[in-house]
Amino acid sequence: MFHRTTFSSSPHTTLSPQKALDLTNVYLENARKANEDPELALELCANAEASLSRVMKTALSRPPRSHHPQVDQALREKVASSSFELGQLQDHLGSTKKAQSSYRNAEKLGWHVQNQSQQIAQHSDTNSNNKNNNNSNLLPTIGQLPSTHDTTATATQGRDIATIPPHIFVENKRPPTTAIVFNLPEPDGRLNNTPQLARCLGLLQASLSPDDIQDSTIRSWLQVIEHDTDEQERLKSLATDIIKEFKRDELKDTKAVAELVILAPVLERDDFRHLLTLFFTGIDQSDILDIHQLEGLAQVIQSAFPSDLDADDLVKILELVSSRLKNTHHQSSHHIHQLTLTVSHVLDAMADTNVTGVDREKLHAPLSLYLDGLKKSSDSYVVYQAAYAYQALMCVPDNETLWQATLRHTGKVIQGVSGLVSAVKDLDLNGFIEGLGNIQRGSAGVSDVFGLVKDAYKGVSSLTKSGQDFMDCLKEGLSFERKRAWYSALRGTDALIREGQLAKFRKLVCEAPCRRDPPFQWGVCQRLGEIAVNPMWDTETRQSAIEFLGEIYRNDAVWGQQASVKQWILHILMKLASSSGSNKPDVEGSLRQLRKRRLNDRGNAVYIPPQAKPTLQAPDDALFPLMDKVKDFLASEQKVMLLLGDSGSGKSTFNRELEFDLWKSYSKKTGCIPLYISLPAIDRPERDLIAKQLRKVEFSESQIRELKAHRQFILICDGYDESQQTHNLYMSNHLNQQGEWSAKMVISCRTEYIGVDYRDRFRPGDRNHQQENTAFQEAVIAPFSIDQVQDYIKQYVFVHRPLWLVEDYLQALDLIPSLKDLVRNPFLLTLSLEVLPRMVDPGQHLSATQVTRVALYDQFVEQWLERGKKRLGEKEMSHQARSAFESLSDEGFALNGIDYLKKLAVAIYKEQGGHPVIEYSRSKDEGTWKAAFFSREDEKQLLRDACPLTRSSNQYRFIHRSLLEYGLARAVFDPQEGKKRTTPGPNMTRRGSTSSVWSFEVEGGMGEADIATTEQQQQQQHQPSDSSSPLVWRSFVNEPSVLQFLSERVQQESLFKQQLLAFIDHSKSDKQWRIAAANAITILAKAGVQFNGADLQGIQIPGADLSQGVFDSAQLQGADLRKVKLRNTWLRQANLSKAQMRGAQFGELPLLSDSGKVLCCAYAPNGMTFIIGRFSGRISVYTTSDWKDNWTSRNHILAVRSIAYSPNGDLVASGSNDKTVRLWDVETGTCQHTLSGHSDHVLSVVFSSEGHLIFSGSSDGTLRIWEAETGDCQHILSGHTKGITVIISSPQESQTASASVDNTSSLAAMMGQ
Repeated sequence: MFHRTTFSSSPHTTLSPQKALDLTNVYLENARKANEDPELALELCANAEASLSRVMKTALSRPPRSHHPQVDQALREKVASSSFELGQLQDHLGSTKKAQSSYRNAEKLGWHVQNQSQQIAQHSDTNSNNKNNNNSNLLPTIGQLPSTHDTTATATQGRDIATIPPHIFVENKRPPTTAIVFNLPEPDGRLNNTPQLARCLGLLQASLSPDDIQDSTIRSWLQVIEHDTDEQERLKSLATDIIKEFKRDELKDTKAVAELVILAPVLERDDFRHLLTLFFTGIDQSDILDIHQLEGLAQVIQSAFPSDLDADDLVKILELVSSRLKNTHHQSSHHIHQLTLTVSHVLDAMADTNVTGVDREKLHAPLSLYLDGLKKSSDSYVVYQAAYAYQALMCVPDNETLWQATLRHTGKVIQGVSGLVSAVKDLDLNGFIEGLGNIQRGSAGVSDVFGLVKDAYKGVSSLTKSGQDFMDCLKEGLSFERKRAWYSALRGTDALIREGQLAKFRKLVCEAPCRRDPPFQWGVCQRLGEIAVNPMWDTETRQSAIEFLGEIYRNDAVWGQQASVKQWILHILMKLASSSGSNKPDVEGSLRQLRKRRLNDRGNAVYIPPQAKPTLQAPDDALFPLMDKVKDFLASEQKVMLLLGDSGSGKSTFNRELEFDLWKSYSKKTGCIPLYISLPAIDRPERDLIAKQLRKVEFSESQIRELKAHRQFILICDGYDESQQTHNLYMSNHLNQQGEWSAKMVISCRTEYIGVDYRDRFRPGDRNHQQENTAFQEAVIAPFSIDQVQDYIKQYVFVHRPLWLVEDYLQALDLIPSLKDLVRNPFLLTLSLEVLPRMVDPGQHLSATQVTRVALYDQFVEQWLERGKKRLGEKEMSHQARSAFESLSDEGFALNGIDYLKKLAVAIYKEQGGHPVIEYSRSKDEGTWKAAFFSREDEKQLLRDACPLTRSSNQYRFIHRSLLEYGLARAVFDPQEGKKRTTPGPNMTRRGSTSSVWSFEVEGGMGEADIATTEQQQQQQHQPSDSSSPLVWRSFVNEPSVLQFLSERVQQESLFKQQLLAFIDHSKSDKQWRIAAANAITILAKAGVQFNGADLQGIQIPGADLSQGVFDSAQLQGADLRKVKLRNTWLRQANLSKAQMRGAQFGELPLLSDSGKVLCCAYAPNGMTFIIGRFSGRISVYTTSDWKDNWTSRNHILAVRSIAYSPNGDLVASGSNDKTVRLWDVETGTCQHTLSGHSDHVLSVVFSSEGHLIFSGSSDGTLRIWEAETGDCQHILSGHTKGITVIISSPQESQTASASVDNTSSLAAMMGQ
């Protein structure tokens, strides 16, 4: 019994190195004895580590003593030995990182090296390099296989234990079966594949409490699913459906079998037995052996829980497989090997389930005889698998199975392999190894040629000298007569590897009493080879497997000189070498699936090749075929192509057609990979864009790494404006940079949403070095021509078979006013073809029909909802859902649908800022605003299914962006609600005439009387302005599509016009209405409403867009017009006195007239002030918000030729014909310095990038450098023969460039360098 107070952990600073080493050994000795108290043992190890550290720092870090070198070496060896022993203790106690450190210290001090220090260094370097290389560099040659321990195995606790390098399998790893993590679906959500379903069922089957799970995603999912019995049943029924589909599948290829194998461990018992029956029947009834189903049967049995396997079933399966095995003489050795493997798994399962009733006469004895005969095979795999199956068969008849006898020593009752998998973390490995020892001792006998290799050197040497080859060694090494421990040990290794318990695997292999048995070593090497070749294991693990093979091959003293094992390792390494190129993840298979899916997605879409022009400024007749231009771009060295176009112009349609065309011509050898990306559906596309899209289409992480390293892409990025981006996606994703993705980018954006400097967001390179001409181009999609419209109509009628014929549509196109202009937009053309047959009465005069954009959307949405209602009415529903459907229908299904659409559009703008894609997770979003639209409530589901929405996984969006904008506009003003609120009957205007509230002459003026009338009508109808309107809480000034819908409503609905005028009027007295007022006046101006002479005094409309509006003689005194756009606005005789106009945009800035010539001007860096220099010598500074003259100076006596602001905008430098440079304070206008020295006119001045220096160029041919703070001249640079007109300073202030009228430019180093 040890007490913690016995040992002190304080540093012993006064101890000599030898005393400190002695104390270390005391700590280690007591730590070994503290087996029952791991915490105390770890504390003792920590004390030992501290003492060793002191010895190493004090005694071994100094130079060797030349007069006592043997003393230094002896101490070094002792410290090395203690370090190694410390590492073993730490490793045993589970402190693997500390153990690694101790092992490294021991190796540094020469532990067990014996003149091989160079080899150890080389081995260490090899490890380091391999970790940084890709899979193809994992495999070393035999000459590189490491052997760092050349001693015999050490005896620890009475056992013969092999020692291998400490860095091999140091820690446990995540097993490959769980390496791929699939997203967990929402309730009723779509599952993408069978592994995803298997994961869900596995989590449910594990009966885990959500509180015990660390992964927050899994925990949240389980918390939802454990209370949702419907969803649990749905998942189980999906598994049942997969089995039924497999039964109907006549082909039953490898892929189908593999899916069933993945699903088997998580099936309900009845489904599992049904699956076994399907495999059994398939093998039994096939004339030619169905190798795929045989492999599937073997894997299903191997992964099964014992409780799912009946003894009778196993006996029947064994009889079938044994029968097929004995009748497969003329088939390939691969078939025999697979049959033998299946026999092994069946026998394993029979041993686990205590099957003892095997008929010796009919089954056991014939099978034993056949397996024994297979050792004559020339196929090494068959021979080894036959021996393994024979060992399994010997376990079946016993009352106590070999496997159970082994595990009995652990003190736990564990049922079979499946039981071990679940309990492997708690397995008493020492007890397990002891059990193997008991079996080993009981099985030793003279008849076992290689039973216990007591003298490995002699045994194999004699075999080698006698000329026996590989197969002879193997056949003599495999026992077909007794139960052997190696069989049970290998089953233990399989369970540990399956669970990723690699540290325990290492311990079992090194300490198993049968570790020198060739069959055991064969099995271990085979498993190490499987780890090394499996790309799902990480690189470090695979490297460890190869190094472990090297240890067994090279270290004869530890593992024995087994010729068969050495040959087998060479065989494995050759296999690894030949397959090293195939270790890469299969990306081509996944690409083929993606290609097939994307080609099928196109369907029968109507497509007309669009025309485009090169830029927005290009004339409308400068057109070219867009597809040809894009193909030219893809064949060029350019990197980014921007596609611009109006809303509905066909950008997305073209992008999908481009992807379709590229996939059709794609081939592995010649093509880049086309990748269509809907930018709004990607979270933060400015980072890791390609990887995020590949994950969405189910590529694994290893496949993504492979694609990034070796493949090129064509990115087709759709909806830049919809994703509300401001980033340059090409630059933020580091495309075509070293170590990053290799890709060209085609990216689309709506024309309405770009600014003046839009190219900065798309061109490669930073703003100062963008490659405008070499890497970037753009194209603007043109509206359809009449010929294209007609071609589209013909295709549409052929594909969709509408009520009208081609001739009907063409007639409407000719006769309906304004329709011809509308349908030049492809999306509006589609809407028109959809709704015209119901919107237009064939008997009426088409020339009298008025069709507007908003009317088309009204009709389209109504028809969509009516079709949705019909579809749902024909669908089978639960009683509760049917009741909800009838209730919605009674109230008006279309009206309810429109209400749902409006509220959803408003919520998207309010909650997501207009981002069109909604991600809904039931577990995360229950109780949030999203649940009001996407919950499982019957009414919500019905309306959602009927509305024009599309769904991809857990993402929802409108089928077209413009429908979201239409929904928002209709929420602002719905004509149906307006009709309900309006009192029927005529209204008497101030002139006494009768007019309908639905008629409004948009060309008429809007004066004070009209506003008064609006107020009177609102008071009479008790309709105050709606404070909940979207116009109140969000500005839509920069949403042109929304504004277009609303401006058309104004032209049709006078009530809406009156509401907007009320918003403007309210803003005069209450600033909370100013957003609404800015929206309202913007809408009215775009609708053509004129405000000539209107009383708009004090209105607050900051940020409004009054461009092209008519405001002649309007009273705008004291109005808040900050940042208002006034481009091409009519303001003749408008009164703007005391109006706030900071930031107002006129398109063309106000004219500043002056009595004299203006020679130079400049903006301040912050844009707040503007300065001009005159011929008269005067300088004036203006405030740009109101263009008032701040100050004017007359200090220069001659013309001011050049003027410049300092970088911070506080100072201004001016150069004059009076031969001076003057420095001014911008705020006060005072002259701080007069810089004299030039002998002629000063033609140019400029500040350095940091503002510390001023450069001036003169007609005297010199360039002077001045100190800005003091005004002192620092340098005079000569070289030009005539006047210097331009000076530029480099950003780093290291160089200055100057240009002169002497036809030269000069580059000079600054500061006299």
